[in-house]
Amino acid sequence: MYVGPFDREDRSEWDRAAGCPGSPSRQVNVQPREPASGRALGKNAATSRRAERRLNRFEILDVLGEGHHATVYRAFDPFLERQVALKLPRPGAAPTARVLDRFLSEARALARLRHPRIVPVYEAGRDGERHYIAMALIEGCNLAERISERPLPFQQSAKIVAELAEALAHAHGLGIIHRDVKPANIRLDNHDTVYLMDFGIAYLPDSGEIPTPPGTFLGTPAYLAPELAQGGQMKILPASDQYSLGAVLYETLCGQPPFFGPPSYVLFHAIHHDPPSPRTIDSRIPKSLAAICQKAMAKQPDRRYSSCQELADDLRRWLCGETPLARRRGWARLIR
Repeated sequence: MYVGPFDREDRSEWDRAAGCPGSPSRQVNVQPREPASGRALGKNAATSRRAERRLNRFEILDVLGEGHHATVYRAFDPFLERQVALKLPRPGAAPTARVLDRFLSEARALARLRHPRIVPVYEAGRDGERHYIAMALIEGCNLAERISERPLPFQQSAKIVAELAEALAHAHGLGIIHRDVKPANIRLDNHDTVYLMDFGIAYLPDSGEIPTPPGTFLGTPAYLAPELAQGGQMKILPASDQYSLGAVLYETLCGQPPFFGPPSYVLFHAIHHDPPSPRTIDSRIPKSLAAICQKAMAKQPDRRYSSCQELADDLRRWLCGETPLARRRGWARLIR
């Protein structure tokens, strides 16, 4: 059972952001037909249009993306004269207290994080019955779209994942576990600066959250750590985020995730099989980089790096031309 916040197309709520190939933003319909029954009705319709386009002080411009539970809009903040990404629960039935708490947990997580590679939150609030989160607007596209366009150079893949590993290490230091690290939740701006985003199902240490019951899990199957793929999450580990990030590195190197197909197939293989060596997919991948990737994705959490910071450090060693720890400690024998 998939209990994540998005649909099974494995797309983030920002997938239709302006500038992303194949994902044009959709203009909000804020021009309802004005009744032809006089000036009074015309004035009322104009007032209604202005109300539809505003949320608190924000002027809504267009839709950036939609998920099962939330919609993200491009909006303008007239006080600070800047555009923002405005995230709202999907319209429809009023959300329950639990759904609303989960929605606002993303703002709570982001409010604690101060890292240049994590998309910042500006504020959260409500306008009447409508709750919202205002975040930085990152123009560009997500990593999934970038991978589909063309393969990334090996050095760029290593640099992107090193920066993301440092961002996760920062979050883990505060007890926050992302739980849905995947290319669709990683954003590249127009200068290829990388940002980690969508903390909608993140674990917060003081949330009082209970473990997920057997047969259920949080996250996306293709990037889910084996210990979580079995369902019934008794402990929430930073090492699970590291596995997911290793799967992201794998996809940037190989052009495909370690396992892909129907969710049941992916989960079975994640639990029972090691991912194929990246070099079996592309023999041009450097052996040391493949070793780093496989260590981050070790089936047993205690065989991965001790932290995401150590993963970042090993990627930096490789980028500097040094021998990474993954090659010094026996992983080289697994690389073909």
